[in-house]
Amino acid sequence: AFTSFQTWLISVVPRITILSFSSTLTLHVRSALSHVSSEVRADGLSLLQAYLRELGCGQLFSKSEVVHLVGILCQLTSQTEFVLPCLYHLLAFQSDSNSAGSTTSHAKAGAVNTQGGDAS
Repeated sequence: AFTSFQTWLISVVPRITILSFSSTLTLHVRSALSHVSSEVRADGLSLLQAYLRELGCGQLFSKSEVVHLVGILCQLTSQTEFVLPCLYHLLAFQSDSNSAGSTTSHAKAGAVNTQGGDAS
């Protein structure tokens, strides 16, 4: 229900208003992803997916925050169907922000898409 509310909120509130709370939103996502309860971690993954889909990685998360999120996601051993797409978005952002040239194309060429095939 909370993720649905957040998705609705993102669609009706001006983006600049939501992004002004990016540090708080990031803290909530990180806290949820590292929570002891698996239900809270699942909600955190859903929320992260919604933020990545609706706001994009570069607008919401700083480079250092992306590094923290990747580290947390790599520790999650369950729900890989949700973890892998989030990792893909975060790592693609890191790759794009580090280099606009060959690093990005190599990372994308070797990536596995979420539909189960090779991305190339």
